[in-house]
Amino acid sequence: MEIWTLIHQSRASVKGALSNDLTSKGLYWETCLREICILPGSQGSLDLADSVEVFSGEAAYQFLLEILCGLHSPLVGETEVFGQFKEFFAKAPWKDQPQLGFFREVALKLLVDTKKVRTQFIEGLGSQSYGSLTRRWTQSFSEIHILGGGRLVQDLMPWLKKGSFSKTIYVRNPDRLKSAEWFQEYLSSVKVLSLLERPQRGGLIVAAPLKARDIEKWLASSEIKDVLDLRGESKSDGIQNLNVVALEEAFSQIQSNKEQQERVRACAVEEIQRLSQDLYHSQKVRPFGWDDLCA
Repeated sequence: MEIWTLIHQSRASVKGALSNDLTSKGLYWETCLREICILPGSQGSLDLADSVEVFSGEAAYQFLLEILCGLHSPLVGETEVFGQFKEFFAKAPWKDQPQLGFFREVALKLLVDTKKVRTQFIEGLGSQSYGSLTRRWTQSFSEIHILGGGRLVQDLMPWLKKGSFSKTIYVRNPDRLKSAEWFQEYLSSVKVLSLLERPQRGGLIVAAPLKARDIEKWLASSEIKDVLDLRGESKSDGIQNLNVVALEEAFSQIQSNKEQQERVRACAVEEIQRLSQDLYHSQKVRPFGWDDLCA
């Protein structure tokens, strides 16, 4: 297996710490919580910010597999990140950038191993997703407003469409969202407005990577008081003067049976370590099995 490098930046730290020059040399993937750049070979001489993490080879595979299994998410075992990675894989420019073809084999193995670990360890944790969290939060409102129209909103919509409340999405380009293939089934039930419009009452879900001050300014003439903030930076850049449920706070409200979760997480990590070692050291013999430890 070829050596490759994963560069990771948490969005809770500094957004955009990965330069365009760096990301143009590899595969770039971002979620609401993190930015990741994947490069061929070893990259030991990079000049990066202190908040940036660098992993290579086996360590890179293990770290990325843990992310895809939801083990580095505020809500352990959440499922959206895996769906986002599958979309990233499907859209990756394998043909246009053949020098990155090395990662296609790695990514295919990641998809297989993620499903294996999730099936064996994660699925029993309950409804661990942004969707289930959002469904609980929206129950007390007759109107729900969503700021943003990206992948996270796409993941939320199957949950939101079940609610009896009215639904309005605010984006920079309403026509673009209305013409998106995934949005066609929601055209008749969800109103789409530009950011020039303002919600007046109900609950607001923030699902766009905007600065808190910009959100506060946008809401200045609104009567909105309750906000579910799903931004990855919601803790470090909090929205002020409103009843805000931030990402980590929201997840803590629905976490249950911490002892069981920690045990499941530990066993999942051990299985991920085994899979990573098998991939990079297939000839290594281990005298002790893992199954007994996590039985």
